[in-house]
Amino acid sequence: NLQTQPIHELRARDTTGATEYLVRNLVDGPIEVRCTLEDAHNARTDPPLPRRLVLPARAEQLLAEFQLIDTSKSQASGYIECRAMVGDPNAHPAENTVYALPFPAGTKYTLEQGFGGKFSHDDPENRYALDFGVPEGTPVLAARAGVVMMVEEAFRAHGTDPRYGDDHADRE
Repeated sequence: NLQTQPIHELRARDTTGATEYLVRNLVDGPIEVRCTLEDAHNARTDPPLPRRLVLPARAEQLLAEFQLIDTSKSQASGYIECRAMVGDPNAHPAENTVYALPFPAGTKYTLEQGFGGKFSHDDPENRYALDFGVPEGTPVLAARAGVVMMVEEAFRAHGTDPRYGDDHADRE
């Protein structure tokens, strides 16, 4: 995963006799969060984990309440682990909609990697990503009404492998 900034946070909130866990989306578009309860001893959550949530942009939602199973024992342990991906897995492209390229009309470009590319598009987060090569400084635009969620700038000239430097330079 190429993300350098967190896209979600988990926080605990004490209520009367219980601890609630809330998950917050830190980005300007939807995210999917999958949370599990790990190393639980005398503990459970309500609702039970694992759980998957889709959070709108900048939203916060109650994930679960941490509870003792046997209240005669005062000790409980465990922790909640969450992983997040940008986007809503239930979203689908609008039918009969033409999507614009994500840069101004007339920009010279190359398609460096497409759907399911073996270099870095072989995971769920990137399976349907497209990598365009454009001149440095080219504005990045939304393909239709919306928000650009992420721009990866770490792959200047030749990505993470210098062996491709000459190849990319030849295409510019």
